[in-house]
Amino acid sequence: MYVNFSTNNIILSVPPFIIKDQLSKEYPVARWFRLKCTVGGAPTPEVTWYKNGQKIASLENMQVNPDNMLLIDSSISDSGYYQCIAKNDVGVDMAIARLQIILKDNVPKPPGHVTVTSVTCTGVCIRWFLPEYPKCCHVLAYTVVYGELKDVKKKKVTWAKYKCIHNLKPHTDYKFYIRAFNIYGAGAKSDTVTVKTLKSAVSNLRLSSSSPCSIDLKWDPLPPEICDGVITRYQIYVSKGGHDIMKNVSTAKHKYTIRA
Repeated sequence: MYVNFSTNNIILSVPPFIIKDQLSKEYPVARWFRLKCTVGGAPTPEVTWYKNGQKIASLENMQVNPDNMLLIDSSISDSGYYQCIAKNDVGVDMAIARLQIILKDNVPKPPGHVTVTSVTCTGVCIRWFLPEYPKCCHVLAYTVVYGELKDVKKKKVTWAKYKCIHNLKPHTDYKFYIRAFNIYGAGAKSDTVTVKTLKSAVSNLRLSSSSPCSIDLKWDPLPPEICDGVITRYQIYVSKGGHDIMKNVSTAKHKYTIRA
């Protein structure tokens, strides 16, 4: 314990210490599990997690919550040594655990040839090939695991060899991978594919005509949360006589009149 004296206050500083750490253990593949690291000290220590010497904040299938608990969506490659390092102004303490991720016998191989088949501003459709599997146990279902580049943790279950994911953010990079399941559990994950959703399109486009030689267009502005920055102009494409004509429209207006 360190004691610092100032004019009117006594400040006690305590080096970090691990109250409860994680024991070395085996876990099955394709399961979320938690590593706990409870620490004490004054001032409150900052906790950082490492796997085999690499800071875990940079890994896509792992997440550290505000209670310094590490959440992992397990794959074979997640086997290794995990370190919890607590640090404050007066010291450092650490704990280490070895985790082994086990792939069970008779589970399916990874699905093959994962392919993006269509992309919109808020959705992605993907398909894959049936994986190899033991004669005893055919594939029962698949999980599609997806998310933004460093937040790949959402899951959808399907019995088909394709899946469309909706309600995504426009103009955003996403990663996807697939696992196959049978009665023995989950197989290893497929290769990961990355795709960027398209930019947002205007909504509620309305057409009307105020004269025989004109078409009036009106649309709603994009909400700030999906416009991907400041919109400087709109582009309108008009097909006339087999040729496309582009018109630029100021953002001050959400309407345009096309004249013949």
